Amino acid sequence: MLTLLAAPFEDVYSRFRLTLPEGWHFTPLPGDTQGAAFQTGSQGIPGAVSVRVIDVGPSVTLQAFADDMQKVVVQEPGYRALKEELSLIAGVPALRRRYVVYLAGDPKHSKMVDELYAIDGARGYMLHAETLAEVFGSIEKQFNAIFDSFEPVRPKVTGSIEPENRYMVGSFVMEDDRKSIITFNEDGTVVFEGNRGLYRVQGGEVLMRMGDGEPETLAWSLRGDILELKAKDWKAPIRYYRKGSGAALIGKWQTGKRKVHFSPTGVVMLESAGGTFTADTGMLIVTLHDGRRLDLRFSISDHDKLQLSGGRYGAGVVFDRAAKFTDAK
Repeated sequence: MLTLLAAPFEDVYSRFRLTLPEGWHFTPLPGDTQGAAFQTGSQGIPGAVSVRVIDVGPSVTLQAFADDMQKVVVQEPGYRALKEELSLIAGVPALRRRYVVYLAGDPKHSKMVDELYAIDGARGYMLHAETLAEVFGSIEKQFNAIFDSFEPVRPKVTGSIEPENRYMVGSFVMEDDRKSIITFNEDGTVVFEGNRGLYRVQGGEVLMRMGDGEPETLAWSLRGDILELKAKDWKAPIRYYRKGSGAALIGKWQTGKRKVHFSPTGVVMLESAGGTFTADTGMLIVTLHDGRRLDLRFSISDHDKLQLSGGRYGAGVVFDRAAKFTDAK
């Protein structure tokens, strides 16, 4: 029988709470605002659990969210799916998957991973638990206890703010024109290229009226920091990325045989090493699945050249974009 700590852990941004078994501790990563990480070494058995929070919008299905989060990991050496099952966490439908991959790409050693995916409102949650494959059975009950204690916390809506407007609040830069910026404010006002107007989100559509112009209805979707807007008479959606985020990194990059792949859901594959990433104003923080952290710098020129520097990339390695944003889906 597990002994649980009396006080549960609550995310500093009030997005979720959970309870940790005895011997587990919170391992904060400076600059990481997209979740939390926990570790244990109790009785000599290593274990790691992380929670990742993604803005998904109202139209993303649970299956699509889970598949998107796994698009990078399925490329890792030694990946093998073991099982998949539907479940509930705090009354919210969830999907649980278990798989194994080589540890640091070494076929002599494998790690086993349990992942739980759930969507509550505009937020998607991924719980990731891992340890060495040969000791998984010894720590599985602790993983289950953490997963079972997980509870999403819904955001509070106050004042006159339309509840659904909160999905789009922020500034977004057009993918094909960095000078084109659209800003959605909490009070229902929108600023587009210096012009002011009003907006209101209704399900998968946003109603906008700029100045004294006629109202226009656009379909919208938000995946992480990538926003797509589309009118009925447009041939294709216009894609924006959240200002100040690392969304410009999204996609596949390559130089020679070296490849990196950034997913819209915050998952990254750096050559043969997988993990998650956060990025802002030229700083890139990568947390590998084995718990190691890489602090890198990045710069992008003309959307087609990515330079990574620091750590394994030394003074700098330049990658060419192998595909546009759509290739990271």
